[in-house]
Amino acid sequence: MIDDNQKFLEAIAARPDDQTLRSIYADYLDEHDMPEEATRQRRYTEANEWMEKFCEDRWTGDDEGYYGARRQLTREELMQAADEAIEGNEYEITQHGREDLRNDFYEQQDTFWEMYYILTGKRAVKFEYGMPTPYSCSC
Repeated sequence: MIDDNQKFLEAIAARPDDQTLRSIYADYLDEHDMPEEATRQRRYTEANEWMEKFCEDRWTGDDEGYYGARRQLTREELMQAADEAIEGNEYEITQHGREDLRNDFYEQQDTFWEMYYILTGKRAVKFEYGMPTPYSCSC
């Protein structure tokens, strides 16, 4: 028999923008000692709205057509670039050929990655000076 958690996940997959359902699921998660996931579920609508606004305010391409005609950045493009950055253990989307986002993204990258985590459950790792990295020096 499918457990309650699985039922909630299936219902959310069918209606991802239903904040009432997410709130009920968050209460369930709190009752089952999963406060971090409960918080993530409660903040989903906030993160979704933030991501939409971030895309609405961003344009991609440049005036000379180097990246193509100037147009509004789509959420799908942004999320794909973020997925690629996560897969490459990178914290900056601009390392994946999206230099047109460099300044805007840099100014809001910590908030972006927080909202991305809330929406996807995937965390980006921000490397700080002196942290061990997956790269090695061949000096």
